[in-house]
Parts: sequence; structure tokens; C-alpha cells
Amino acid sequence: MPVRLPLYNEAEEAVGWREVAADGAETLTFEAGWTDEWHRQQQQHREREQQQRQQQQQQVPQQQQQEIRKLWAESWREEAQRRKADAQTREEDFSRWERQKAKTDAEAEKNWVQQKNELKKQEEAWKKDEREDPDRYQMIWGKNGLGGN
Repeated sequence: MPVRLPLYNEAEEAVGWREVAADGAETLTFEAGWTDEWHRQQQQHREREQQQRQQQQQQVPQQQQQEIRKLWAESWREEAQRRKADAQTREEDFSRWERQKAKTDAEAEKNWVQQKNELKKQEEAWKKDEREDPDRYQMIWGKNGLGGN
């Protein structure tokens, strides 16, 4: 036995009914003159939902952009504060600042020399390996050094 449910428009006026059969099939029946109005209202409802979805999708990137701008501004403020503090330290205790700078520069130089030495050792190991097994490198790099056979 089908179930009959009333259909209402946006003004909550009865405009027809919906019948749901036992097998799940639905049938819409409208009172005279309400069919076009019903479809027009349904179309307006779908358009409103679509506009709302689009607005939400546009709001997300705007919110992300605002958050990014906020983080950038915060980052710039922190950098400016750090530079200001560094300048103040330099003015207040120039010799301490010079020692700190010299220490930082020496550490950077040490790291650079260490990396350079490591690369040199690695290159020497490759050259030694190539001398000991030239066929392997010939296969890898090819006769002209272009790769392939």
C-alpha cells in the first residue's frame, strides 16, 4: 500500500502529494497549476544552495590568505625585533658583539672547510674505486661519459 505524503511550497501551502510505493518508487502529484510553481521553487532552492557553496569555497581561500598575511606580518615583526635587539646589543657591548660575530663566522668557516674536505674524500674514493674497477664505471658512464652502452 503506497504512503501518501503532502508536498508544500515555501509558503507552506499544500501543492500536491508524494506517493511512495512499497517497492520504493516515488510519484509526485501536483494540484492544478502548482507544477510550474513547484519546479520554479525547487530550481531557486538549488541555485541558492549552489551560491552558498560557492561563497563558502571562496571564503576558505580568503581566510587562508588572511592567515598567511598574518603569519608573514608576525614573522616580519619578529625579524625586526631580532635585528633591533642585535643592533642594541652591538651598541651597548660592541666587544661582546664582535666576539659573538667572530665565533659565528669561525663556526661557519669550520663547517665549510669540513664539507669541502668530505667532498674531496668522497671524490678521491670514487677515483680510487674507478681505478680498481674501470669496467664497472665504463658500463655506468659509457665510453664518452654520456651514460648508456
